[in-house]
Amino acid sequence: MIVLAAIVVVQQIESNVFEPVIVGRSVKVHPLAILLGVTIGFTVGGIIGALVAAPLVAVAATILAYLRERADADADSAAAEGLQGAG
Repeated sequence: MIVLAAIVVVQQIESNVFEPVIVGRSVKVHPLAILLGVTIGFTVGGIIGALVAAPLVAVAATILAYLRERADADADSAAAEGLQGAG
């Protein structure tokens, strides 16, 4: 029973603490976002959902970063055009 309890504790620590930190660093996403994604993925899709959750979170983060960059670039070009038109 003690060995079984130790195995369960190690598995829980590995999946709930180490995985979000390691995967978060490799895909450059905050570990909390990975943990939430894996939790939601497991709730919605079971084991398969938990497996594909981290890549989906990484793709979503990349898309959001791209859109944010693009919006900033558009705002900068609009501000530059506004300054040229005023001067």
